[in-house]
Amino acid sequence: MALNNNPFDQLQEDNENCGFQNKIYENEDLFELKAFDLKKFPDEKIKIFKSSSKQIIVVTITNRIFRWRYELDDEFIEYEIPEKKDEGNIISTIAGVANLAKDIGKKMLFMNTNKKNTYIEQFFLDVKGYHCIFCSDQGLNFYFGYNQQKIKVLKNIKGDEFTIRSAAFDETCTETNTKNMLLGTTDGVLYIYKIEYQKNTNELIESNPDRILQIPENRPILQIVYFLVQIQQQKQQTKTGLVVLSTSQSLYTFTGTSDLSLLLSKYKQVELEKLEKVTFNPSESSLLDVCYEIDNKGNRSPQSIIWTNGYRLNYYIIPKNQNQFNEKFLSQPSYYRYAKQTDQTEQEKQLKVEQMPIDICLTLYHYFILHQDSLTILSRINEKVVQYFDLKSIGKILGMSFDIENQQIWIYSNRKIQKLIIQNEDKVLLLKIKKNIFMCIYILKKDAWKLYLEKKEYKQAYEISSKNSLEVTEYLSGLYADELFEKRNYVLAAQQYFQTERSFEQITLKFIQGYQNTNEVELNEGLETYLELWLKKLKNEENLKAQKCILLIWLIEIKVQKLNYLEAKYQSKQNQLKKLKEQDELWDRTYNQFLQLNDKFKKTETEFKKLLSDNLNDLEENIVYQIMQSHGRLKDCLEFAQKNSYEMIILHHINEEQYDQALKYLFQIKEKHINEVLYKYCHIFMRYRTEQTIQLLQRYTKYKPQKLIGGLMSIHMEKRDQGINYIQHLLNNGCKDKVIHNILILFLSDPSKKNKLKEHLYQQEKILQEKEQVNFDLEFALRLFRTNKLYSPQIQIYGMMGMYSEAVELALKTNHIQLAKQYADKPINIDCRKKLWLNIAIHLLGKGGNNIDEVIQLTKDTDLLKIEDLLMHFNENIKIENFKKEICESLQEYNKEIEQLQSDMESYSSNADQLKNELRIIKNRYIEIESNHTCEECFKNLFNEAFYVFPCMHAFHKDCLLSKVKESCTDQNKIKQIEKLNKKIEQLQAKMNRVEQRKRDSIDSGFFNFVNIFTGRLSEDDQQQAPVMSPEEERQLEQSRNQFDTILANECIYCGPSIVESIFQPFEQDDDLKESWKI
Repeated sequence: MALNNNPFDQLQEDNENCGFQNKIYENEDLFELKAFDLKKFPDEKIKIFKSSSKQIIVVTITNRIFRWRYELDDEFIEYEIPEKKDEGNIISTIAGVANLAKDIGKKMLFMNTNKKNTYIEQFFLDVKGYHCIFCSDQGLNFYFGYNQQKIKVLKNIKGDEFTIRSAAFDETCTETNTKNMLLGTTDGVLYIYKIEYQKNTNELIESNPDRILQIPENRPILQIVYFLVQIQQQKQQTKTGLVVLSTSQSLYTFTGTSDLSLLLSKYKQVELEKLEKVTFNPSESSLLDVCYEIDNKGNRSPQSIIWTNGYRLNYYIIPKNQNQFNEKFLSQPSYYRYAKQTDQTEQEKQLKVEQMPIDICLTLYHYFILHQDSLTILSRINEKVVQYFDLKSIGKILGMSFDIENQQIWIYSNRKIQKLIIQNEDKVLLLKIKKNIFMCIYILKKDAWKLYLEKKEYKQAYEISSKNSLEVTEYLSGLYADELFEKRNYVLAAQQYFQTERSFEQITLKFIQGYQNTNEVELNEGLETYLELWLKKLKNEENLKAQKCILLIWLIEIKVQKLNYLEAKYQSKQNQLKKLKEQDELWDRTYNQFLQLNDKFKKTETEFKKLLSDNLNDLEENIVYQIMQSHGRLKDCLEFAQKNSYEMIILHHINEEQYDQALKYLFQIKEKHINEVLYKYCHIFMRYRTEQTIQLLQRYTKYKPQKLIGGLMSIHMEKRDQGINYIQHLLNNGCKDKVIHNILILFLSDPSKKNKLKEHLYQQEKILQEKEQVNFDLEFALRLFRTNKLYSPQIQIYGMMGMYSEAVELALKTNHIQLAKQYADKPINIDCRKKLWLNIAIHLLGKGGNNIDEVIQLTKDTDLLKIEDLLMHFNENIKIENFKKEICESLQEYNKEIEQLQSDMESYSSNADQLKNELRIIKNRYIEIESNHTCEECFKNLFNEAFYVFPCMHAFHKDCLLSKVKESCTDQNKIKQIEKLNKKIEQLQAKMNRVEQRKRDSIDSGFFNFVNIFTGRLSEDDQQQAPVMSPEEERQLEQSRNQFDTILANECIYCGPSIVESIFQPFEQDDDLKESWKI
């Protein structure tokens, strides 16, 4: 059932301003204060602070080292750095002068260096807290294990070349073994190094540092990260190693196997300039942090990286797809907004880093920017400031340490350490700290889905809603499924669609239509997954057996298609391997693809057989047989068949090549089953026992010939005469299947059967003339004849297709002149026929000068071609005497045509004069009526008003005729036009009447007006100008009257054509009047 209401619309009113900082739940305790207590920590300034899941290590400004192990210690414990002279007093007991001199040299070297104290400048702690490496400013390095009580000197990495600036531990390191770790020096050299600690003997075993490469320009390696990424590779998860090196202006990436040594070994021989790197603006330092995802089982996987060198906050999503995971994925960074203080108003997104932070941190939902006096937390979803913390009160901030395992952030100054705990970030999204004390604002993540929805990040929105069991989960699940579908991840999309309430029909049609539009095989796999989920859901529903059967049939169809597809690709790769040499690189790649296809095919075949065996009781065997047979999966069909199946006996005889026995049994099969077996094995019987099979088919008629196409195509070439006779038998019995007719054409296309083919085509031409269609595919026949170079049949096919130009062209090309003449006369269009005949003549003239007689004869064969049409195509060497007679005959014919035209012109002129006389007579025509003639409508004397008289002697007053026309006419436009003209005539007539009246009054009082002129006693009305009718108005009046008469008096309303046509109109057009007539 589809989801009708959108929950997001329902909740939109309550969430007009989406964002964490805009909504706070009053029913929650907004702040939780936790101060970190430095248990018995001396009153010294802190220099370096590191934390892990098991311990905290602090180095003070006075070079003292303190450690607190959460599970083993109650307070901070101080540990001493070993003195260098202890190492220098070791003298080897190995015999030999050379070795003794070497040890004495070492002792003297250390005696010289003892003049200066060793200061710890940096140290590195793995995530679990098992291993710690201290680094001094003099090239001396020390190791401190979790279970050790003393710090030990690392002998193999000492000296100026081992001034370590960065380190990365292997995620799989154990309590006693660091595994392979990476060390970066101030000279830009990268080493692989390993330490193993023996608990029993308290012995430290170091490996020799393996130098991998050196960064160009010897820039210090400031940060190193190394982790394993789960990469999706052909539906399988594989672990791939990734190493990222950071300098002040570059990022280097190295990818490869999960074994660190093997991963980096391939880069030893690579030139430094060819290393894959991303370069930025020059700077003095850089910062880098990695965000990890932690699943329900506690497994960590890297999700993204943040990096800056003081210009922008670059972040990179670590790809999980094999096609995207390579050394260039850092070349296209995204940018986070930089902010230091709370943004009270919406401002333009600022990308430039105004002040270089001293540290940065990245979690799943936030990124942290730490300055020397403040901490700014921003949301990764909308890049808005969650909270700004003023940290001036705790002193100068030195750094920040993130404990991934415990989800804790430690911020330390030279005097204080503050702990910022992230308690389950899927529930706590906002964090505050005030006056050196930790606080949390609890904002449930159930509101975060809206922000992700706004950004169209449907996966995150769905996951948040699903974890919190919100009512919008189903809606978001559908959006996420649509996103997966658009990204062509059809299997996951199908699984997601199944969790929605969208209808079964909607989802299946989506996959089907997608496959029809794109032909992507993966769409069928998605549909297959969706159907399997539904089948699993209905498995125990006994009352839905029909639905389960439909799903099973559909799944079988899809899986059989998939098997055929994989088998075809499998065979293709196998053929490619045969053509390639084993030493070729392409052979290796093709062979791997071949093996993958083979495994996938076997897996699909196993799943298919399991589907059949698990659902045997819900299947219809005959339908399964039909599906398998239609796709050619005979082997699978036989495996599915029961042992006592009637087909098995026939199959056995066929496998033993006992075809006579198989046919003998076929004769004995019951009529209702014979078709199934006949269709399945017809191709075998037709191939090896053609005559006997045809006899059976001629005697048994209750089958569909189109099902025997495979059998007909299996007939040997030498036995195709029997196939032709059988097909003729089918045609005589009314078979009209186009494929059967095409097979007959195929059999007749043998050059040895030209006469039969010609006769068959002539019969088809007759059918085409009678029924305007043929039963075989003309284009197929044309391609077939063209391949076999059968020119005459090609010409016939062109003619049947109406392509007469091509037919004539091919006939002339192959010197079939008579066929060319035959098809040149076929077109209906005279110009086309003339053109074709002209092409024939040009072809004959092009052979040489000896074809004059043929050309002349050609002009006699058709009336469309004359000798003058060919003159321009004659050769210059042809003498005119050869066709003098024809030219004279043509001229005489033209002379006769000219005389006929002159006679026609005289006749037309006489007719025109006669028409003029008749028009003159009609114009002066009149009608005589008596003085007592009355109007046909009002029965009053006709001469009392303006009237119209028709040739039929019906007469009407103008007003009577006008009202009658309005009453009977159904054309509203005509009525409006009549009223408009009548109104215009009345206006102009009224004006004309006033002019006439004025003229009459002037004549009657002419003397008095004459006297008044001289006496000056003219009245005001007399002084006004008399009305005048302009010539334009007179013309309009005359024109309007003519139009009015033409429309109104066009025909008699009693006996004109309109009254005859009115018999088709109903008596009553008003609906109310129609209802009154009902009984």
